[in-house]
Amino acid sequence: MVKKHLLTEEKSPPMFTKSPDEERSLQILEDTVSYSSRTYTTGLLWKDGPRVFPNSLPVAKRRLLCMQKKMAADPPFANELHSQIQNLIAKGYARKLAEEEVVEKPENTWYLPIFTVRNPHKSDRVRLVWYAAVQSSGVALNDFLLKGPDLLVPMQQIMYNFRLRAIGVTGDIAEMFHRIAVREEDAKAQRFLWQNLTTGVVETFQLNVLTFGATCSPCIAHYVLDLNDKKHAN
Repeated sequence: MVKKHLLTEEKSPPMFTKSPDEERSLQILEDTVSYSSRTYTTGLLWKDGPRVFPNSLPVAKRRLLCMQKKMAADPPFANELHSQIQNLIAKGYARKLAEEEVVEKPENTWYLPIFTVRNPHKSDRVRLVWYAAVQSSGVALNDFLLKGPDLLVPMQQIMYNFRLRAIGVTGDIAEMFHRIAVREEDAKAQRFLWQNLTTGVVETFQLNVLTFGATCSPCIAHYVLDLNDKKHAN
């Protein structure tokens, strides 16, 4: 058994080939990631080929109406959502679009509906999710996006790493997805509607950062995390 174990350990690790989609995802990241003013900016991982988006505005309006009814029946829930939207705007993660920008209707524009999820261990906290999987005219925004390669460290390797030193250290990055900006030409696909609490008018916003809901966000976030690690390795 010992002999077999040692022979196995000495073997070279298997070579894993990346799929064409994974190769394209990594190439997009290499070509679009930039760093300025303590912020990383990247493009979204678009599939190859032309992108012809349907009119996603009607679906976003219907979803907002459903959300408004839910908020009207639960004032604390409504206050929490309004507070989170204001927080996004205050931190520059989202911005209200000017009327001329809304009317202009540039290509590759997508309106993302919003829904919420709760952590069962933190029932008082609500997380906003931009629903990139909801369909408009039979297609969703995620249908145009690549998932990208899985850059997570396997749990087995993490467990092995606990044998390297005496103390294991873990950490968390607050608002990890929102710390990574999306370049302007891609952020046009991250519009959303929200009702002004004071005026009651439904306004159009653009999310300028990675979203919870887009299929490519986890890959991009971990790519940038690894890139930042290497940048500060010393």
